[in-house]
Amino acid sequence: MRLQASSINGSAKQVLPALCLVTDNVGDAIYVHGPRIGTYFQVTRLNIDDMVSVPSLGIIIQKIDTTHCLVQLRGLVSGIYTGLTPNQQLFVDTTGRLTHLIPPAPTPSIGKRCIQTMGYALDVAVFYLDPKSPIIRVS
Repeated sequence: MRLQASSINGSAKQVLPALCLVTDNVGDAIYVHGPRIGTYFQVTRLNIDDMVSVPSLGIIIQKIDTTHCLVQLRGLVSGIYTGLTPNQQLFVDTTGRLTHLIPPAPTPSIGKRCIQTMGYALDVAVFYLDPKSPIIRVS
């Protein structure tokens, strides 16, 4: 099996082949957690309370098998999330998924939390993925 990086019709959509964990799912915000192995980037789900795992660079858009996936870094995404509110920002939540709600401030036991805008909803099931630099909130 060989996955290829792609750009659809010359659009700004950026998709990369990656190795992910069995526990990672379609729609998870990811970070690169190790060096590339051959043509595969090593990624896993972002934890906004672990400063080693920030920033998120994109989301998993397809699981090929348990440990191979496609990661989208930028561009239009459809069918991954539903119930979106057009023109509203998307953030990474405490589960590593995207949400319209800004994550709450961290508790003193956590200390720091990453708040990262990942893009904007364009329709109920379409959003533009455009990860921005995270803001670190301190308890």
